[in-house]
Amino acid sequence: MRVILSVTAGPKWGTEFVFDTHRVVLFGRSHRCGQYSLGNDLRMSRAHLIVEVDPPVCRLRDLGSANRSFVNGRPVIEAQIGHGDVVTLGDTQLTVRVEQTSAEVMAGDQARWPAVVAESWAESPPAASAPAIERPCVRCGAATRLPGPTADLPVCPSCRQVMQTSGEHLSSYRLVSQIYQGSMGAVWQGEDVRTARRVAVKLLGPDLAGNPRLAHLFLQASHLAAGLRHPRIAEAITSGQFDGQLFAVTEYVAGQDAETVCQQSGGRMNPRDVIAIALQTLDAIEYAHSQGVVHRDLKPRNLLLQGAPDSYAVKVTDFGLARNYLSAGLRGLTQDPDVRSSIPYLAHEQVIDPESADPRSDVFGLGATFYHLLTGEFVYNFVPDQEPLVTVVEAEPVDIRTRGVPLPPQLVDVINRAISESPDSRFQTVGEMRAALAAIPEWTT
Repeated sequence: MRVILSVTAGPKWGTEFVFDTHRVVLFGRSHRCGQYSLGNDLRMSRAHLIVEVDPPVCRLRDLGSANRSFVNGRPVIEAQIGHGDVVTLGDTQLTVRVEQTSAEVMAGDQARWPAVVAESWAESPPAASAPAIERPCVRCGAATRLPGPTADLPVCPSCRQVMQTSGEHLSSYRLVSQIYQGSMGAVWQGEDVRTARRVAVKLLGPDLAGNPRLAHLFLQASHLAAGLRHPRIAEAITSGQFDGQLFAVTEYVAGQDAETVCQQSGGRMNPRDVIAIALQTLDAIEYAHSQGVVHRDLKPRNLLLQGAPDSYAVKVTDFGLARNYLSAGLRGLTQDPDVRSSIPYLAHEQVIDPESADPRSDVFGLGATFYHLLTGEFVYNFVPDQEPLVTVVEAEPVDIRTRGVPLPPQLVDVINRAISESPDSRFQTVGEMRAALAAIPEWTT
C-alpha cells in the first residue's frame, strides 16, 4: 500500500510525492523544506503544514499558516485525509491517491490480511479462543501458559499472588516514590525486590501505551539503550509491557538534571563547569554513536548531574525513550509541555524529515544544550504566538556572541560551529567536537 500526493495546482504542478512507508514531512514554500518545498507560492506560508503518512492512512496539521489549510474546501487545523481528498495550501493543491503495490495486487492484498483480521476481531471475537502459548515466567522462570498472542511479560499465577502481598507494581519492581509526573507518563524511584537495588522506573501514559507506533518506538529505544554500557550513560536494565502498562527500568541516578542545576545557578552556569559537563557528555555520545545509536533528544533535562560544582559527574539518559515525537506522528505536535521542551534543541533537519536524523543532529543538540547552560537562552529566537516548529525551520541559530555573556573565543567557536544550520558545516563527529573543547587548556585544567 502506498500514498501519493500529487500537485494538481500551483508552481510545482505535476510533482508527485510517493510514500510507501511511515514518514512525517513538512510542506511549505521555504527552500528549507528540501524536496517537500512547493515552490514560490506567495499565498503559502514558508512552513505551512506537517503531514504524517502511514499507508494507507494520511494525516495533516496546519502550522498556524497565514492563509490556513483546507481539505475539500473546508478550513482545518488537523485532519485525516484519504483517497480523492484535495488539500489546498495557498494557490497549491495536493490530491491524495492511495494505491496498492503490484505485489499486493498479485497476492490479492494478502499483505493486509492480519490487519483486517484484527479489525474484525475487535468487532466480533472469534468463537474459538486462540491457542495458548508457553513462556517462562520473568520472575521465577517457571513455564507459564498465556492465552493467545500477547505482548505482555509472562508472570505465573504464584508470582502474581506474591506480587499482591509484596507491593510490586511491575514484575520484580516496587514503586517507592514519584520523581516526576508529566503528560507523557511518570518517572518513579523504585526498588528491585530481588536485590534491594534502587532503580528509576519510567511508565508511559495509558493513552500513549495504546498508540501502536509510540509503543513500538518506546520499546525499540529501550532495546537499543539496553545494549549501551558506559560509565557516563544511565544503565538501561529492562523494559516491556505488564498488564498493558509500558515501562522501562533504568539505573537510579541520585542528583539533578542540568536544567534544574542551571536554574538554581541563576539561569546560567560558569564556563568551566559547562566544559567539564560537555567533555563527559561527548564521551558518552561518542560511544553511543560507535554502537550505531543516535540519541535524537539531547537537552539539559537528559543530563543528570551528581556531585557539586567543579566536580560534576554526568549520566546521560533517555536515548530517544518515548521522545522521538516527530517520527511518532502528529501526537508529538500538540501543546504537550513534555514534547515542547525538546523543540529548542532540535536541528532543523529533524523537523523537515525526522527520520533523516544522524550523528550530526546530535552534535547540534549538544551545541544547543551547552549554549543554553552558558547563556540561559535558546539557540533560536522564538516568537510569541508562533508555532515553535516553524521557528526551527525558518530561523537561523543565533550567534552565541550576541547573548552578552563573556566567554573564551575558542569556546564561542566550538558552540557556533556545533549549531550551524547546515549539517555539513558542523563537527562531523562528536569526537571532533570533544577534541576542540579539550584544546581550551585555561578552562579545562
